[in-house]
Amino acid sequence: PARIAQVMNNLLGNALKFTPAGGLIEVRVERVPPSDGPAMVRVTVADTGVGIPADELDHVFDKFIQSSKTRTGAGGTGLGLTICRQLIRGHGGEIRAEANPAGGSLFIFTLPEHAPAARTVQTWNQEAA
Repeated sequence: PARIAQVMNNLLGNALKFTPAGGLIEVRVERVPPSDGPAMVRVTVADTGVGIPADELDHVFDKFIQSSKTRTGAGGTGLGLTICRQLIRGHGGEIRAEANPAGGSLFIFTLPEHAPAARTVQTWNQEAA
């Protein structure tokens, strides 16, 4: 649970950092029924921030890489998402980034439903301050 909380803190921290005042940050948690394996829990952090160019979506998980749209002096070393990917994969899941159709970014991770951390995830919505 502590490691999944670390992932959530990082994803929400990034969303807050790069979403302007009045923007929306939404967290969704849903069960994904089994198809060829265990049931999964999918967590989506959606923001209406600056977004990530399509050609950079996979690379933001690489060490020391930041999106060209987020190199604004807002801080960071480019390690947070790398650590998130390692933690999620260590729990048997996957994480990815997508463009948010409403503008901004989506960060989506899945975990096997049987993972202890999957039972501790909560849902909430928060407007960026």
